[in-house]
Amino acid sequence: MSEPRWITLNSRDPDYLAYLRGTFSESLRAMPMHRQVEMKSQKKGYGEVVFQLRPLSELQSPQPWKVWLQAVRWSYLTFSLSPMLAALAMVYAKDWSMNFALIMPSLIGVLLLQIAAHFFNDYYDHIKGVDHVRWRGNWVLQKGWLPAHALQKAGIFCAGLAVALGMPALFFNPQLIVGIGLLLAVGILEFTSNRFGLKYLGFGELTLFLLTGPLLSVGLVWTIAGRFDVDVVFLGLIFGLLTAFVYYLKNFEEMVVETRGLQPSLARLVGFYKSRTCLGRIVWLVPVLMVFAGLRWHAWLVVSFFSVFPVWALARAVKSISSCLSSQVGRARRQGIRLHFVCGWIMILCFVSISIYWR
Repeated sequence: MSEPRWITLNSRDPDYLAYLRGTFSESLRAMPMHRQVEMKSQKKGYGEVVFQLRPLSELQSPQPWKVWLQAVRWSYLTFSLSPMLAALAMVYAKDWSMNFALIMPSLIGVLLLQIAAHFFNDYYDHIKGVDHVRWRGNWVLQKGWLPAHALQKAGIFCAGLAVALGMPALFFNPQLIVGIGLLLAVGILEFTSNRFGLKYLGFGELTLFLLTGPLLSVGLVWTIAGRFDVDVVFLGLIFGLLTAFVYYLKNFEEMVVETRGLQPSLARLVGFYKSRTCLGRIVWLVPVLMVFAGLRWHAWLVVSFFSVFPVWALARAVKSISSCLSSQVGRARRQGIRLHFVCGWIMILCFVSISIYWR
């Protein structure tokens, strides 16, 4: 095994982007190991990066399918899949007519959009240097398992395929789907783009709340059933809140990065201790929203009863976090993902069971 080579490049260097994207060589991979940000230009991210150059033949990477599965972040797919399945269960429970030809294209299209967002997010984090200070994300770029340009191309492919799958929905419901589709497209571009990303302006939580919450549930139900209902909005609020909650927890782990001036976020503005206190209380909005929705439709009361224990467990996990570098942050974040998944299936089972019982 040969000794690794090292090279230091300034972000203004003409070859800098080629090293980050992995297009500078067909036999070597450049892995950023250290970043020094210029104090006078922190907001622009200018500085020097030390790259470790490793031959591709010496990189110990898993099988390609495992690498891409890790890049997809499969556990995060609950953020789009659970609210869509719960919305379908609600439509079934309310006995609304559905356009079954649009269900699968809509589900797969939204999942592909989320996967594309993951790819773009990791790509632009890598380009901006957000993950050079502390490894984050899925690590496939940091470990050299994939070149950044491959991840970008995969994101473009998934986004294009998602748009193609959405064409039948645009044909049947052009009046609202066009507007929601434009909002989703702009939201994904703003959330992931290198220049205009809302994520890099501190609006990541709000963007995710809207895209994985009310916009997703209302848009899907209108697409397949042509109906609008306040219960669908409640469903979107609950899932959007849980997604934003997990993303906020993720920012705890990245406060070290943010202090270097590379990425502002709401967590940094509020502060660690105030954020921890607020999160421990905000998570209780999930069963409260369900009870409030139960005033309209009693099925929500059944759902809220089964959601109390996992919410209580997550609130305790958040309260136990001692610092932004604690392993308890990752544990609470994983519990938040599980809560999102569990709430989705609680809703699905309750809505379907209640509809069967009533009929």
